[in-house]
Amino acid sequence: EGANEHSKTGSTNRGEARAALEEASSELIRVFTSDAVLAAKSLIMPIFDPIRSAIGQRLFSLEWEETYTQNEIAKTLTATLEDFLEDLEIFLGSFLLRKVAGALISASEVFYIECLL
Repeated sequence: EGANEHSKTGSTNRGEARAALEEASSELIRVFTSDAVLAAKSLIMPIFDPIRSAIGQRLFSLEWEETYTQNEIAKTLTATLEDFLEDLEIFLGSFLLRKVAGALISASEVFYIECLL
């Protein structure tokens, strides 16, 4: 009977430990994900500052409307972002690279809206 009681207590303690470990792991993943998003966002300014300087004034301008009829500026933006991502692929793991790519997509949308306004 004593061994059976010990077995139940051991199972309960193990279950509690597993639940605590699961909760701590969930929190760790949440913090890492949040930090990864913040780290990805920190790359946006160094990437978009030169883009903004190079094409920001021309995008949606009269020159853009009349001269760049083959979407050259958008192609330049896309090629530049692809170049940055290829460079970052060397330094970042796939998880962080996906976060950066997502942040770049959002930043591109904001960039277009800012240039349009």
